[in-house]
Amino acid sequence: MKEIIIYMEIVIFMRMVILAIGNREDVFPLIALGLKAKKMGHKVTICTSNNFESIIPELELSFKPCSLEFSNYNDGNHNELSNNKLNSKRKLKNEVIRPKIKASLNEFLVVCEENDVIISNLKAIGAYDIADYLKIPLIIISANEFIKPIKEFANSKVTIKNLGSFLNKSSYLLSREKYLKEINSFRVNTLKIEKRGKNEFLKKIRNNEIPIIYSISKYLFKDILDFDSGAYMPGFIFLESTDQVSSDLIKFISKKIRPILVILENSDIEFLSKFKDMFIEALKSTNNTAIVITQSRNFEFNSDLIYHIVGEYNERIFPLVKGIFNQGTIGILADSLKSGRPIALLPREKKQKFYANRCQNLNYLVDLCSEKDISKEFFEGAMIKMSEAKYILKAENIEEKIEKENATAKIVKYIEHYVSQDFYKV
Repeated sequence: MKEIIIYMEIVIFMRMVILAIGNREDVFPLIALGLKAKKMGHKVTICTSNNFESIIPELELSFKPCSLEFSNYNDGNHNELSNNKLNSKRKLKNEVIRPKIKASLNEFLVVCEENDVIISNLKAIGAYDIADYLKIPLIIISANEFIKPIKEFANSKVTIKNLGSFLNKSSYLLSREKYLKEINSFRVNTLKIEKRGKNEFLKKIRNNEIPIIYSISKYLFKDILDFDSGAYMPGFIFLESTDQVSSDLIKFISKKIRPILVILENSDIEFLSKFKDMFIEALKSTNNTAIVITQSRNFEFNSDLIYHIVGEYNERIFPLVKGIFNQGTIGILADSLKSGRPIALLPREKKQKFYANRCQNLNYLVDLCSEKDISKEFFEGAMIKMSEAKYILKAENIEEKIEKENATAKIVKYIEHYVSQDFYKV
């Protein structure tokens, strides 16, 4: 048994390792969880890619680098993809991703040893296998993906259509675990344990069910009754930025009426050109200005009505604007809902459309339009609604509900309780 102090089945001190792989929406919630756990007296190590190296030590958390990262492999600007001129997904997997997975499995093993609990997201390949080998608790936290079958809606990886109760639940079985070959090689050659089959990563460890935590607000699913009892949904986890809003942006805001915020993740030049023309016309006709945040360094907006930022967004900007356009990625959507500002969405991908439809059905949006169907009229209508009292009141109402969830502290308490119960039984 690991050295762990238990008093009346409550964990006083834990050594927690967090395996956080992916992009901002995957990793930031787990960094925030680690920060809260540290403040509550626990020792926390976060293992993630070097993309986040500057953030973690800044928060005085222990950082261990990991070779694996899935954040930008589909982006044509990714260095390894560009430099090696990998022109197919197969080459990308074989020449970049698979070698990194093999390296990361060994890195995960080393960092997980001498810890009391492993916290992992779904992209941290091999977390279950290491926890099973070390016989320590594993808790899976998912910020944007449902794992256990739900009858009210289908797996958003498969479709955003309602297929009916039976097919909805069956669709979750279609999500196959990837990279099992690398996992089983690691199990046999390094861990010296037998191979396992697909999707067996949710089996019990030490006769304990593996807890699933969805770090998503229940207010997006208040009409859903079928969430499995083995899953916990306490709310969104937020990582507060330590960066200040730039003085140039403050000057832009102070000179104009309160601007509209736009966050675009699609870096396609053709889309950005189409968006720019329509959006600027809508700004002119409604007497508005905007802050536009994009990922592309190859496109400029060149308008006095727009303050253009290239790179990641800072959520401290949100309270300074009158309304928000974004594409419905769950991390940005969560920050938008928390801001208390009216929201319009222009989703592109299935997951974005799934969450956009949830929000629309619950009347959390001023408007919704698929990215491919955007128009000047859509932008004009949404901009006008963002100044209307009924939409402002709705936005403030959901902000108040999300603020009260206090999800991060609840999750740490949940982990404490689970770990203490697990060790108490042994």
